[in-house]
Amino acid sequence: MPTKASEFFASFGEAERNSHRLLARRAACEVRQSGNYRYLYTGGQAIQGVMDCSVPSEILSPVVQAMLLAAAMAQKKDNALNLGLGCGAIERYASRAYPRLSLTTVELERSVFELAKECFDIPTSTSVELADARVFLQQNSGHFDLIFCDLAAANHQPAWLLSRDFLSALSRALQTGGVLSMNLICASTEVLGSAALRLREAFAWSAVYPVPGYDNVVLYAAHRAPSLPVSAHAASVNQAASADSDALRRITILP
Repeated sequence: MPTKASEFFASFGEAERNSHRLLARRAACEVRQSGNYRYLYTGGQAIQGVMDCSVPSEILSPVVQAMLLAAAMAQKKDNALNLGLGCGAIERYASRAYPRLSLTTVELERSVFELAKECFDIPTSTSVELADARVFLQQNSGHFDLIFCDLAAANHQPAWLLSRDFLSALSRALQTGGVLSMNLICASTEVLGSAALRLREAFAWSAVYPVPGYDNVVLYAAHRAPSLPVSAHAASVNQAASADSDALRRITILP
């Protein structure tokens, strides 16, 4: 059995998943547990999210850790939009780290929302809209200091994720001085190159963080160049997970 989060992510596979205790199931979604680690599985070879039941607000996923660096770059942290609930990692973390932050979460799948409420200790104050992210943004008239966008599921992401229409909608919803962070499954330099071009069409500033050991990259975008946080702030995203102080060196500002 894995004894720490890094081993858990590295060793995850079908055979091991089937040996873990099944806690709940909705449609194609499962919640299983191994030791203190409780996770959401929606298909494919990856898990959707994991929680340490002994420290629920701890961020275990290196991808989510990288996404949360946006909070250190944003000028203000009054309100935020999270597109994609998953197992509620951002909601639990924000409730502890930024108790005054007004966070709105958008989730397409009712089954994911129900499992997050039942099994993943999402704060009772969490506001969740059951909607397609595109529809929500079309109908939204507000502006956000932070936008987190993680719409990947079962090793896939929507074909429209980097469309001009969707990125333009994100750009309209982002406050001046705010920062967008987006998880992108990036198996080739061509995908990353296309993402860079599309981001620069919608935003004045953009950057990329390749997550070590994963096919994921985290994209950052803003209407103006933010002040990059000091390395100590990067570590504060999750001291328990020992986020290394070299994280910011991996952020590359796109031309």
